[in-house]
Amino acid sequence: MPNPLSLSCIRFTHPAILAFILSFLCSSESQAEPWFLHHFGELRAYHGDWLAVCEDSGRGKYRTVQIVLRPGTTKTFFGQSRLALGRLSNGDYTIDVYDEGMPSREIGPIVFTFDRTRIELKPTQWRSGSAAYKNHAENITITDPVLSRDFLRRIKAGRWLTVSYKGGDATFSLRGATGSLSAIETHRRNRKQ
Repeated sequence: MPNPLSLSCIRFTHPAILAFILSFLCSSESQAEPWFLHHFGELRAYHGDWLAVCEDSGRGKYRTVQIVLRPGTTKTFFGQSRLALGRLSNGDYTIDVYDEGMPSREIGPIVFTFDRTRIELKPTQWRSGSAAYKNHAENITITDPVLSRDFLRRIKAGRWLTVSYKGGDATFSLRGATGSLSAIETHRRNRKQ
């Protein structure tokens, strides 16, 4: 019976080959799936734990979302938690966080923890509701564009995001966020041509 293959017994004469193999095997970025037309009339593409969306069959506004479904749940449309990044016409992104059971009032302090970096938001940097609707329950949106840009950079670089508020928190995987955001930008450029 042959012995199992071990990396310690392989001799690489070209370090570049080893670097390529290791980067391929250890890559944290997910593989993109192709765009498809959803029955809601949206163009969609999965990227790891993220879904890129373009409204109006690919001619409308862009967003990327990550939905968390907790074990044993029967609700699968909106999930128990949702992180949504909506592309604005100037290239910036809105950041909305939904968490089932999030209170509408007195929910601060709001803390975003990217991997191990904890950032407490000032009351002027967020508000209840979504970017589009102030009366959207169980939801907060970032209102400071400079903070949104910083958070977008952290989302691309990070692995996990936990959003904490008085009485609860929601944790999101960031695997695939960079790919999803890149797919949106590529589709937008191609659409303009």
